[in-house]
Amino acid sequence: MKKVKREKKKQAAQAAKVIQDKGIKAGSTESFIYWLAFVGLWALIFFPPYFRGLFFVPEQYYALIFAVIVFSLWWFYTLMKKGLDIMNNPMDWFVFGLLASYIIAYFGAVNQKLAVVEIIKHLLYFNVFWLASRLLLDYKGIVSILHVIIFSALGVAAAGIFTAMDWIYIKDGFVDGRFYSTLQYANTLGSYLLAVVVLVIGLWQNAHKNADKWYKYFYAGAAYVLLLVFFGTNSRGAFLLLPVVLVLTLANPWLKQKLDTFILWSLLLVGSLGANYGFIPNIVGGKLGLAWLWFFMGLAVVILCQYGLEKVKDKGLIKESLPQGKIVLGILAVLFLILIFSWQFVLPDQMVDRLKRISFEDVNTGLRIYWSLEAFKMVKENPLFGLGGGVWEASHMYFQGFFYKSTQVHNDFAQTLMEAGYVGLTFFVGLWIVMLYLGFKNFKALDEHVKNVQWVVLVAALSLGAHAFIDFDLALSAVTIALFVLFGITTAMYRWNHPGKTAVIKARTIVLTLTGLALVVQLVLAASLAAGDNYAKKGAGAYGRGNIDDAISYFEKAKKYDPFAAGIRIDLAGFYQGRGEEEKAAENIQAAVARDRYSWKIQQKAGQIYWNLGRMDKAVYHLELARDNYRWNQEQWDILAQAYAFAGIKSIEAKDYALAQEYLEKVAAIPGDINARMASLGEWENRLWIRERLKVSPDIFMYSGIGSYFTGDMETAGEYLQQAVEGNVQEALWWLVLVKEKQGMVEDAVRYYEQAQEAEPGFEDNFWAVKNMQDAWFNR
Repeated sequence: MKKVKREKKKQAAQAAKVIQDKGIKAGSTESFIYWLAFVGLWALIFFPPYFRGLFFVPEQYYALIFAVIVFSLWWFYTLMKKGLDIMNNPMDWFVFGLLASYIIAYFGAVNQKLAVVEIIKHLLYFNVFWLASRLLLDYKGIVSILHVIIFSALGVAAAGIFTAMDWIYIKDGFVDGRFYSTLQYANTLGSYLLAVVVLVIGLWQNAHKNADKWYKYFYAGAAYVLLLVFFGTNSRGAFLLLPVVLVLTLANPWLKQKLDTFILWSLLLVGSLGANYGFIPNIVGGKLGLAWLWFFMGLAVVILCQYGLEKVKDKGLIKESLPQGKIVLGILAVLFLILIFSWQFVLPDQMVDRLKRISFEDVNTGLRIYWSLEAFKMVKENPLFGLGGGVWEASHMYFQGFFYKSTQVHNDFAQTLMEAGYVGLTFFVGLWIVMLYLGFKNFKALDEHVKNVQWVVLVAALSLGAHAFIDFDLALSAVTIALFVLFGITTAMYRWNHPGKTAVIKARTIVLTLTGLALVVQLVLAASLAAGDNYAKKGAGAYGRGNIDDAISYFEKAKKYDPFAAGIRIDLAGFYQGRGEEEKAAENIQAAVARDRYSWKIQQKAGQIYWNLGRMDKAVYHLELARDNYRWNQEQWDILAQAYAFAGIKSIEAKDYALAQEYLEKVAAIPGDINARMASLGEWENRLWIRERLKVSPDIFMYSGIGSYFTGDMETAGEYLQQAVEGNVQEALWWLVLVKEKQGMVEDAVRYYEQAQEAEPGFEDNFWAVKNMQDAWFNR
């Protein structure tokens, strides 16, 4: 047994030597390129949170371009070292597998542009992961990367505070007394800051072993600031994770500072929670001086109490191994339990109010569960590979079981399932499983100093993953980049002891060619889409100035550089319709629909364009699809009812009575269709439907009344038109005149005629036109 252990240690030492032999010589060209790539990785980690969390598309293009440049630097470095790296560990394959799943999903994508954007994001994540797993050659490199994450998070926290104080302006940086900061979303900010606090705790634990122990005071202060803003996000999901994360940081079996860590957590909670009693309320009240007083009081509790405890420890009065150390640990544990069970009496009011609303009966909680279940319904269309990136945003209106508005499913695992199918979800879930596998492999080979960092890296990644199960944190690429860096750190540690294989000489040309081609494709794709976006913006500006020719010119260029965007093509269709070029308008409509097949917006615009071109048949066809693609939305039914009624009347004028009958019967049936649809809702959907309900609106009553009138159902027509009048649609009075005349109620007809002349005189010419036309219709 001892011989086996000695052999394993020998192998680990040899593996470590392999990594050491691959080191770089100071002052060499290799050294310069290596450090240039390393600094590039710092930038890829540090800056994304400040670009709206890298949530929006234009920033993602430029982030990928920069990532490819940094990746190229690393690749040149490996070539100069006369080596080529290939995928040689499980994490490499799972990260690549997730990327490949999104590429495959594109070919069945509901929305081509959003699918390509998601591919771009996963290319970015792959590049960042690869750089982190290859550039980190020792413990110091990992610490430097963790410092970049921490300083970036501190900047985000400070930006939230300064925005709240009106020192700087960030759109939606502080809303309703909650910090949103540069990420512009409080829940994701809370999850992100909590994960970074875990990393800070890990470095604080190792600071006890450093020659300069004063680092631990910086880490304690940093953790305080992050926790202060964390509590200021008022994120219920993140709050629920806090005790779990706290316990996990203490559960490290190799941690020798359990008492110290528990004391630090206690000081951080007392300081940050205590400061929150006055910090945010005074900011909201405009009392910035008092707000800063509360801030520094909380900071003083953390720093001064830790300093005092260090002095006591230096004198040997408290040690974890001594009885008094165990007593202190027990007292703190009891106090922590008291805090948990009496939180409503201890926490600031704004937090208590949020926590009390955590319940499965809560509408927000119910909606998130319902949305996740909707994902399983959607993925049935393509279970293996999903419906492509952005499918929820593009098509949840088509699939939804009732009317709600949410561009995100609020569950990144369900999001992946919809977008990349069960294959993609397997790779996505596998990232955490493989990370744990590699991490526990690392624990067998790493020294105690590095084990602490590996432990907190695992806890931070698990924390991000757990919160991503109840929210859309990973839709913000800045957070996902941080997560993939943590995956990369774990992989780098694994590679120190399991270097694996490198490309053999015969395969060097193939590997080099494929990698070079992949880099070129990424650069061209991102640059081309960025150019398309730029031309589209110029075209929109030209259109705003009334210059249609320039608008078309710019949009045609945008179409060439961005062959995926449906929006560019439907806008072009509108421009060509304005110039009366029906063929080009139709061509672009078809292209737009093909690229975004469940979009109600595309179908609605197509209907409007065809209506303006005088093509009622095609207009109604697309407006029906718009209604089908957003079947619970009131506006779609209102627009379609109007289109049916007008198309019916125009068909009567054209003496196409069969077509008129079809349109008029459809509009007459709409109230029944809506009522039947609403009656089909279950109890859960009715409880969760918090927005305005789908109903037979006054406009629909009027148009359906018109349909009933022309189809000969005068009783129903009178009822519908009366409902329209009661809903303040005065035009319906003119139609009531016609109904009453048909029913032989002359006095009522005269009365409604007088009311109509007073309420809606502008419709009188239309009234006489219809009156003159109706005889031909009824006598057909």
